[in-house]
Amino acid sequence: MKELQSQVIQTPEQQAWLAKLLGYDFPIEYKAGTDNQGADGLSRAFMSITALTSSWIPILQQELQHLKPFDEFIAAELKTGHLTIRKGLWFWKDKLFIPANSAIKKQLLQEFCDSLLGGHCGYQKTLARLLAQFFWKNMANMVKAYIRACSICQQAKYNNLPPAGLLQPLPIPNKIWHDIAMDFITGLPLSHGYSVILVIIDRLSKFAHFLPLQTDFSTPKVVDVFIKEVVSIHGIPQTIVSDRDKVFTSKFWEQI
Repeated sequence: MKELQSQVIQTPEQQAWLAKLLGYDFPIEYKAGTDNQGADGLSRAFMSITALTSSWIPILQQELQHLKPFDEFIAAELKTGHLTIRKGLWFWKDKLFIPANSAIKKQLLQEFCDSLLGGHCGYQKTLARLLAQFFWKNMANMVKAYIRACSICQQAKYNNLPPAGLLQPLPIPNKIWHDIAMDFITGLPLSHGYSVILVIIDRLSKFAHFLPLQTDFSTPKVVDVFIKEVVSIHGIPQTIVSDRDKVFTSKFWEQI
C-alpha cells in the first residue's frame, strides 16, 4: 500500500484502492502488528457516502440531446429495448452509450490508458475495462489504434509473437499408409504404468494406432514401438507429419 502510487497499476484491486486514495494528501506508513496494539478510528466500522462526479457527463448529456434517433442502429436498439434513456444519459444493456461522433472517446481512452488509474496496461486490459462500463461502435478498433500510437504501451506491452504465416495445405495422399501423421498425448492419469499415448494416423484413410508409452520415453523406445506396431503391418511410410518434438528432430530418428 505504501508504494501504490509509485508503481504500475495492473490488478483490479490496485485500481480500486488508487481511485479511493487519489483525492487525499497524506503519507502511508507501515506499522508492524506488535506496535499496533491500540485500536484507532480507521480500525472501527464506520459508514460514509462518496459522490463521484465527472466533468464530461454534462458534455455527454448535451451531445445526446442533439442526437436524433434516426440512425439504423439506434432505431433498432430502441425497438428491442437494449437501448434505454435514464436521466439524460443513454444506456446500452446497462453500459453507458457514447455517440459515434463524440469527443469524449479520446478523453476516455486517455483516462483508461495514460492516467495512473489506467497504468498503460496494453490492448486487452484497456479494452476489457472500457467494455465493462461503456459502449460505442468499433470500440475495439479504436482502442487498438490508440494503443499502437502509445509509445509507453509499445515499450512495455509489445507483441513478441512473429506474424503468422499463410497456411500451407498438405497434398492429398494417393495410397493408404504412405503418408502418416503422429504426435503424443501426455499428462494422462497413470494406467498400468503408462501415462503417454503415441497417436499415429494414416492421412488418407484416417485409420489410427494408439500406442501406450511410459512417462520417461526416449527416441529409441518410440522407434521400437513404431517399427513393431506400424512398420511391421503397413510398411515404411513415404512421409511423416509431426511437430518439432525433440524425439522427431533427433539424429537417431533421422537415421532410422
